[in-house]
Amino acid sequence: MRIDEACFRRKHSEMAYTLSAFMVPYLLRLYRAFDGDMAEIIVLGEIAQRNASRLFGAGPANGGSRVGEVLRDPAQRQAHLVPCNALSVAETTGIPRETVRRKVQKLIARGWIVREADGYLYVTPAVAEHFESFNLETFNGVLAAAERLEHLAGAPTRPQGRDAAAPGRP
Repeated sequence: MRIDEACFRRKHSEMAYTLSAFMVPYLLRLYRAFDGDMAEIIVLGEIAQRNASRLFGAGPANGGSRVGEVLRDPAQRQAHLVPCNALSVAETTGIPRETVRRKVQKLIARGWIVREADGYLYVTPAVAEHFESFNLETFNGVLAAAERLEHLAGAPTRPQGRDAAAPGRP
């Protein structure tokens, strides 16, 4: 769905407020979860996104249901995840390589990433386990903000609950 520009101009302030009402608390939660180290958040996120792009990039049928198994087994990590290293993370994010290297060391110490013998970096199952309730709260916040923004944009609301038809189905 794309918003009509005229509607956006009329409701810009309220839409911006709605988005901010989600984003500011979310960013504060991230800030606290990483002891104020926003660069560490970005480094972990880039590694996780790069790693998982093969599993999830083409849709859930691409192996996403086996993610825990893949993350635990070094052979499967190398076969199913897209590797990255500190240099590729630095190039993609624009964060200096030395800063990325320090953040990687912290993430390894937390148990959230591993560095294989070939130097490639991979997320561990500990990240998903550690952030499970954080992510649930985030997903609920995203959906609530999206519903409010759809309402402001004049989009038809979708049915809720078990009786709702699946997307694309009558």
